Amino acid sequence: MSTRMTWMAGAAAVVTAVSYMSMPARALEVQIGETGSSMIMPQPAPKAYAGTSCYVSNVNPSIQTSYCLVNPVSGYPTAGLILWYFDLSAYTGRVVTGDAQLTIGMVYGDAGALVFRHFECLNPWDETVVTWENYLGPGMTNNPAFTNNFHNYFGPEISMAAAVGNANVTWIMPSNVIQRWINDPSSNRGIAMRADWYANKQWWNRAATWQPLGKRPVLVVSLSSNNQKPNTPTNMTPVNGTTAMPLTGIPLTASPFSDQNGDAFSNSQWQISADASFASPAWDSGAVAGNTNITATPLVPLQYSTRYYWRVRYRDGNAEEPEWSSWSAPTYFDTALNLMQAQVRTVNENVMIAPGRTDAPASNRYDFANSNLNGRVVTAMNPINATTNIAPAGVLMYWFDLRVFSQYSGMSVDNDGDLTVGTIWTDVNFPPNFKLYAILQGWPASNVTWNSFVGADWGTWATKFGTELDAQLIDTSGAVYHWTVPKTMIQNWIDNPTQNFGIALIPEATGNSTFRTQLSSPPPTLTFDLSTTNAVPPAQPTNVSPADGAINLQLTPTLESSAYSGASPQGAAQWQIATEPSFAAPIWDVTSTSAFTQITVVSNVLQFSGRYYWRVRHTAIDGGKSLYSVPTKFDTEVKAGTFKRLAAQNAMILLSQPASNYNGGAESTFWPMPASNGVCGIIMCWFDLGIFSGLETESNATFMVRNAFVDPNFGAINFVCYELLKPFNEAAETWSSYVGGASYTNYFGESFGPQTLPLEFFGTTTWEISQALIQKWLDSPETNFGLAIMPETSNGNAVIHTRRNAATSPALLVSVVPEPAALALVALGALAMWRKRN
Repeated sequence: MSTRMTWMAGAAAVVTAVSYMSMPARALEVQIGETGSSMIMPQPAPKAYAGTSCYVSNVNPSIQTSYCLVNPVSGYPTAGLILWYFDLSAYTGRVVTGDAQLTIGMVYGDAGALVFRHFECLNPWDETVVTWENYLGPGMTNNPAFTNNFHNYFGPEISMAAAVGNANVTWIMPSNVIQRWINDPSSNRGIAMRADWYANKQWWNRAATWQPLGKRPVLVVSLSSNNQKPNTPTNMTPVNGTTAMPLTGIPLTASPFSDQNGDAFSNSQWQISADASFASPAWDSGAVAGNTNITATPLVPLQYSTRYYWRVRYRDGNAEEPEWSSWSAPTYFDTALNLMQAQVRTVNENVMIAPGRTDAPASNRYDFANSNLNGRVVTAMNPINATTNIAPAGVLMYWFDLRVFSQYSGMSVDNDGDLTVGTIWTDVNFPPNFKLYAILQGWPASNVTWNSFVGADWGTWATKFGTELDAQLIDTSGAVYHWTVPKTMIQNWIDNPTQNFGIALIPEATGNSTFRTQLSSPPPTLTFDLSTTNAVPPAQPTNVSPADGAINLQLTPTLESSAYSGASPQGAAQWQIATEPSFAAPIWDVTSTSAFTQITVVSNVLQFSGRYYWRVRHTAIDGGKSLYSVPTKFDTEVKAGTFKRLAAQNAMILLSQPASNYNGGAESTFWPMPASNGVCGIIMCWFDLGIFSGLETESNATFMVRNAFVDPNFGAINFVCYELLKPFNEAAETWSSYVGGASYTNYFGESFGPQTLPLEFFGTTTWEISQALIQKWLDSPETNFGLAIMPETSNGNAVIHTRRNAATSPALLVSVVPEPAALALVALGALAMWRKRN
């Protein structure tokens, strides 16, 4: 057959393997590289980015080293087909022991998860001449003929897989199909790969000889062997549940080698992993000479306070077909605790469930209710938007394994935890608000779905979760967001590990944000402090140097604290620098196990013309932590220029809720509604300009705020800006405490007029603040009480960002020039030089 001759001339890449892609060998395992392939397409004209492929063209490895079907051309039923052939004729007479694995790598792939399916070809084809025209004909270019007649040319589906991003994709190929091809090579006419719809993935073919198998297409087949594999070893030491193990130099011992055929011991392989699935081992010895014990020395030390699983397998020395045993049943050990540093836990399980998908065809919109999207498989998750009015768009579920701490009595969580999750992309025009909840029941990460977790009555979804814990507006792509996890909840997880069901992020309405999983970087983390209940906190240190109020510092000063004083020896010190004294968002946060009382600030942290606050706390080796030192401030060298100052205080007061405090250091957004007697809320901002005291400004300043949602339904929304005549405390201020029974206008000074908020999300509104007011603040800092904005009318239905996130914080742009005296000295110096020269 001409087709077969062409394939055989392609030189099959057939290799006996024992460890392809870290897979355990199952009897005789062989890798068969692709020996024939071609890409065919139904449309009449060549498609952009798909090479020359069209209805009449032939594309094969002699023409291109990769294939990309791109996406379907309008009016055509599919983007095209990729035909693959793997020659198994060399294995006629052998018995297949399990399903095979077909793996193909990509040059490039769209970020989404696209489904590709494989079907057996019913007719032979020659990669050098095959086209859509001569293989399928004109009757297969349009629907319904394409769909109705597809299985006249191709058999039933034999495998499917989702291609995520540009990662390698593996399809499971049924053992009965592989066995038939081996028994009757003439029945092997290859396979056709077809996308469900979108197909913008660029696949390597065998011509990419510089790529390894696995990037180039490879079929991995397991065949029976006359050699029986060795008996499965048993983990001996460390015994299951051992605690306080070292981070490297870990002694592992297993049972003696034994083999049913009497073969000699050849090799062993050992693995340590932070998860029992061993999907990504922290250490792999590789094949080592036959030993039943080993000292594990990971290139990167293991992590403190972490549970690790370990296993081993043995290989015999059979001359013809050496066999690996099955892996031993994993057992675990816990590494030593380190209570001197914050506990940073990477998520162990991360799953998305959803009642439906708005990006699916209408007829399949709710199919996702029975689907599981697992962070061990995909790098990103996006709930998109709600498909029903009785349930959210989706739920992102996170579980952190804290059982290592449950092995010890007297563990005390010292503070609220910080959950961080990174975004890849978000819809900035309609940014979603994701709220944090406790999960109230268990869920199997490998197969949990919306229907299995919530049940048939979707309206009861909220009963599976606790009360709202925190919320964040996701309005910036490529950012890391933080949610606060109550320390009482973390404490309960440690004290009662069977009650740790994890936490969930659930969008309030729209959910169109793409979040990173544990396969991405950075992965989701939970950070908190831990100590022993009997740990005595060290004495509170004091800031020694630089002195409070120091000026003209350069950008890498040395910070020094008072000497350590505590019942237990010092183990660490934590140093923080912030731009405001509440330390709501430190710009530098370092825990050092060597810089106990002195540390030098690294470069790229501080800026010139900046005011900074710093503090330190001392930590004992038993985890006891002192109070932070009382913050002191220092100023870096002042240089002329225009400087952006973020709000250091930010609050909102509401006449309609006169006793309520709205703190911009804790909340992400303000909504100055509802109005009362036509008066909406007042949003107040204070900017620390103390570093510029005594200097001069020669221009107006610019005050800017960022908005999220702005309601377009009732006309333009105008906000007016005023000078404030009275100080405020963001952490406690209310309408009653600030205004009381008086008129709020009593506390407004100069007006800077109204401005109309832009309708688009993430818009910016600016006001020009008079040079005279800025100069007054520089000359008399005690008169600087800040600025206020409020809706001009009772229509204030807009959401304004607070200072909590630096990227969207209210800001003031101020220009300053050197002091007049300094300018005079410069002028006198210049005059003297001029006279000397003349």
